[in-house]
Amino acid sequence: MGRTNSRRRKSTSSWSGLYQDMTDAVIPVGHVPSDGVTDCLDISQATKQPVRIVHTSDTHLEHDRLRNSAAAAGNPEVVLPDGEILVHTGDFNRYRANCCVRSLHHEDLLHEINSFFERFPHQLKVFVAGNHDSCLQALSMEEVQRHLPSCVYLCDSSTEYEGIKIYGSPYTASRFLTTATGFTEPWRRLKRHWAAIPEDTDVLVTHMPPLGILDLASEKLPVKCPALFRLKTACLPPGTCRTCGFVHAGREHWGCPVLRETVLTRVKPKLHLFGHVHESYGTLQRDNTVFSNGAFLLKRKYNVFDYYMEDCNGVQQG
Repeated sequence: MGRTNSRRRKSTSSWSGLYQDMTDAVIPVGHVPSDGVTDCLDISQATKQPVRIVHTSDTHLEHDRLRNSAAAAGNPEVVLPDGEILVHTGDFNRYRANCCVRSLHHEDLLHEINSFFERFPHQLKVFVAGNHDSCLQALSMEEVQRHLPSCVYLCDSSTEYEGIKIYGSPYTASRFLTTATGFTEPWRRLKRHWAAIPEDTDVLVTHMPPLGILDLASEKLPVKCPALFRLKTACLPPGTCRTCGFVHAGREHWGCPVLRETVLTRVKPKLHLFGHVHESYGTLQRDNTVFSNGAFLLKRKYNVFDYYMEDCNGVQQG
């Protein structure tokens, strides 16, 4: 399979070893056993090829920088690898409101989304909206899907690929002083969206991250009013964050605590894909769930996973 039999992962100190930092180019997920000694993932028992899942997010109309392997020869753009499933977890639209030109009309945005997905050879392509995709919120799921024949649009709904159950939701928490209000709701109302996630979900696709998991973002105050921020920190020195255990002055967690509880204690998916927080691109693992923030805009990167399946007799299959 072109991979070693095991892969070592370094513990992140922010979670005292509960979380594992995922650094490989292709990360094995799903029904992958541990070697029982070093907590390494051992794929030597797999007899068939896994399902490859490619994840990106928050392209903000810079999707033309992402090319498939056939079209990227000689070009400097980022090449998305081939695979079986391609997932975009929202914020396809422009990042800044004053830059919205083509995307204010939903038909223009949907055309761009569909054109993006049809470039790639993946057998299943999945899209959930984000808070910058506000022009889609007034449309029914059926109407959006009619404009997106090249992908599956998920909005508190599910799809399936070769036994892998995928559930998607676009909703995020409302934030103060932002024009990106698509699919946003007050914190207390987000609970009903997370409560609808089926317990047998294998791959969870959301735009919003769980609290404390790849969700650390800059506050507006140090960016907009640095002098006032310096005065604030001088009078009130920042303390240890109760969420992650670190001191991170000028940065805050954007993730949802109820989503975190839902993922870690009730649903326990093998893979949770999201975006929203550009500064926290990356992957990590807790327990048997791998988390992926695929925000593309800052890092110009994507995440790739090999999903190993299991049949009713407990024998792995791809």
